[in-house]
Amino acid sequence: FLALWILDFIQTLPTEINVVWSRPLSGTSLIFLVNRYSFMISQCNQLFEGIPHYASNTLLVAHSID
Repeated sequence: FLALWILDFIQTLPTEINVVWSRPLSGTSLIFLVNRYSFMISQCNQLFEGIPHYASNTLLVAHSID
């Protein structure tokens, strides 16, 4: 699913630049941008939450041994 979203994002980026970014910001364009980029932000958030935090876990284990 993510691959299809990335493909769609890349294919529609030139249209977005012409229609949204080359004109003054309006309510409609703001709603479009929030809708378009909120999914990307949520996916990045999920990606970073899934990365193990070995350094912090190692520090916790080291302190609990002492």
